[in-house]
Amino acid sequence: MENSQKRRISQSRNLFIESLVSGGVGLGSIIVLLLLLPLVLLTLGDPNGLVFAAVCFVSFVGGAACGVTAFCRYAESSMLASLIGAGIMLLPILAVSLFVGGGFDFISFAVVVAIVFASSFGASFALCRINGSKRRSMKRAMKRR
Repeated sequence: MENSQKRRISQSRNLFIESLVSGGVGLGSIIVLLLLLPLVLLTLGDPNGLVFAAVCFVSFVGGAACGVTAFCRYAESSMLASLIGAGIMLLPILAVSLFVGGGFDFISFAVVVAIVFASSFGASFALCRINGSKRRSMKRAMKRR
């Protein structure tokens, strides 16, 4: 009887710490891509025209990295961890954009925030759906035996 019971590994991880880690990974990927951004934009004919599109792409990749990391590290509630991680990731970006000289465009920042939250939640949600379908198909296969 004891051998037939499933063994469950209890992983008591803290939601805030895992969100902080996923936000750090997302922020790190944004910083790396932003450092590579001038090299890409200078090869184009009109670099000023594509800056906002490039920043939106970089934000999307950073949010997706945050969502994937949240899913991999905190499986119990990965979508909540990815949303908290996206919020943590945006705090340093907001601080830098408010205190650095130049104009602050609220609409552009709102678009970037929406992209980061949507990509973070979407990546985590997609991985949950993919993992759930694999689990269901495995259960069906085990019932056939």
